[in-house]
Amino acid sequence: PAQGDREDRVPARRATPAAGHPVKDVAPRTHQRGTRCGDGRTCEDGACARPPLPLACGGGGFCRVFVTSLGAAGSSLGGLNGADQFCEDVAAAAGLTGDYKAWLSAGGESPLTRFTNRDAAGPYRLVRGAADRRTPPPTVAASFADLIGCDGGGGACLKHPIDRLETGAAVGGTATVWTGTRPDGTTGSDTCGGWTGAQSGELVGVMGATSDLSGGWTEKLSVDCNTLAALYCFEQAIGTED
Repeated sequence: PAQGDREDRVPARRATPAAGHPVKDVAPRTHQRGTRCGDGRTCEDGACARPPLPLACGGGGFCRVFVTSLGAAGSSLGGLNGADQFCEDVAAAAGLTGDYKAWLSAGGESPLTRFTNRDAAGPYRLVRGAADRRTPPPTVAASFADLIGCDGGGGACLKHPIDRLETGAAVGGTATVWTGTRPDGTTGSDTCGGWTGAQSGELVGVMGATSDLSGGWTEKLSVDCNTLAALYCFEQAIGTED
């Protein structure tokens, strides 16, 4: 064969015969460049090699964002740390890699201060779903700056609604999400007393709506803190701010 059509061959092996049976040659196996050779590997230069690992969020790869399939009362989130752990647990149960934090604010802490390595984060994309096939999941925002770049004039703030669960399945309709956060990423006016211990009727918290592309995605209405609602969870960029 021509040089460009050369195949790398695995030498034939002679089988050990069973009693009373003749010896037979095992046909040689061939591996052509680019063919699959099992366990997610492909053949390169005659050897089976694993494909390169995908780039990490903050390291040149995209960052996942999802809505939790489970809801919680704003009064029982356990503060910002409890909400972050909620996101971590939901992501781990769905088999997602990376570290996650809730899009949630209280006091002087908000995504502007809580999210890691914000300058390297993005693009933010939904979790891959069956409808994506071979195309990338929809992009929510190109970067953290893009995520909080809403002008507040009622126009679109997001490139795509955050309307998929951690499994990649669609939310279906509109879900409400605890945020306590304004479209610019700062702390909103109502945060359920820091997301811990509020009694029904005493405090309220800001919610967003998953179907909204405008500022309502994060600041739609304020409701009683014992209401059950989901969280937005954002994958965190690796590394630290300079």
